[in-house]
Amino acid sequence: MPVVCELPGARFEYPENWELEDASQQQTAQVTVLAPGTGMWQITQHPANAEAEPLFDEAIAALRKEYREIEVLPATDALEGRELTGFDVNFFYLDLVVSIWLRAVPTPQGLYMVMCQAEDRELQQVGPVFRAMIASLLRSLPK
Repeated sequence: MPVVCELPGARFEYPENWELEDASQQQTAQVTVLAPGTGMWQITQHPANAEAEPLFDEAIAALRKEYREIEVLPATDALEGRELTGFDVNFFYLDLVVSIWLRAVPTPQGLYMVMCQAEDRELQQVGPVFRAMIASLLRSLPK
C-alpha cells in the first residue's frame, strides 16, 4: 500500500517500506525517500522563477567534486503527458556503478527538481518505482 507525502502545492506516493526524510527549510521544501537498499528518491521545490540549468550545473559540479570521473548525458522522459528534461549521471563508487537521474518539473507555482539514485543492479528493481513516484507527483501538479 503506498504512502502519500504532502508538500506545499504537490504530493507523491511512495512504498510503505521506504523511509521518508524531510529536510525542508523555510523557503525550500526538500524530501528524500530511501529504499531498503541503496536507492534514493529526492524532490526539492524551488520558486517558480528558478531556472533549471543553474540547478543542474550545481548538482553536477558537486558530483564531479566528490567522484571526479563521472559520465553526464542529457536525458528526457515522457510521463503523464509531460516531457521532463535533465541528465543521467553515472560513476564508479568502490566496485559499484551508481546511476543518478536528474529531472526538472517546471510548474506555475514552482520548479521541482527530482533526483533518483541507485546502484546499477538495484536500479533494475527500483527504477520502475522511481518512475511511478514521479508519475504520482506529476498527477498532483498543474501543467
